[in-house]
Amino acid sequence: MVHRNKNARALYASQRAVTASRADSAISSEIIIMNLLHIRVSHVIVVALALGSLVGMGARAADAPAPAAPASVSAEPQSTMSTYGDWTVRCQRETPTSPRVCEVAQSLLVQGQQTPIAEIAVGRVGPKDPMMITVRLPVSVSFPSTVQVFVGEKDGQPLDLTWRRCFSLGCYADAELKEETLKRFKAETTTGKMQFKDASGRDVTLPFSFRGFPQALDGLAKAQ
Repeated sequence: MVHRNKNARALYASQRAVTASRADSAISSEIIIMNLLHIRVSHVIVVALALGSLVGMGARAADAPAPAAPASVSAEPQSTMSTYGDWTVRCQRETPTSPRVCEVAQSLLVQGQQTPIAEIAVGRVGPKDPMMITVRLPVSVSFPSTVQVFVGEKDGQPLDLTWRRCFSLGCYADAELKEETLKRFKAETTTGKMQFKDASGRDVTLPFSFRGFPQALDGLAKAQ
């Protein structure tokens, strides 16, 4: 267990085990961008441009037309969540008319803290898109480097994830999850681990659980 520590650097330097969150832990009901990162980035850009336009309007705001009537509410839920062991199937629609996108995710918690220190997710954006694995890690990381995901304690062929973007909430890395590796995930009964380099170049290892992953993956297939 990693004990509560206000000093993040000391926390990473300790490199003790981080507990995988139980499925009933408080986690966001929103897709954690993971496999939807590029979609959400585009959305953020659009919002930023819209805000810029509003600022530029200035005095013309008084002449703006009345806001449109609120959009109708769909009979389908905008977001859903179901738990399988230490994994959660999360689904969300960007708009009432957009297709539902789902992922299987697990949050990693430091003992005594409510906010996840890291998250790992598996899913695909669309039915014809490849299965992806994405992780969110603390912003205190080194570049250039990669994130390695190990299946079991004696995995001699870890999966390398490429860094994509960093935001205030963390840095994101992903990779395509080939069928062979996915089968290893489903067959594993112990634990896996993520390994990356912190800002000082030191290796940091975060363990995660495979408990419930096969069932969650089946739930993902039914949800999409």
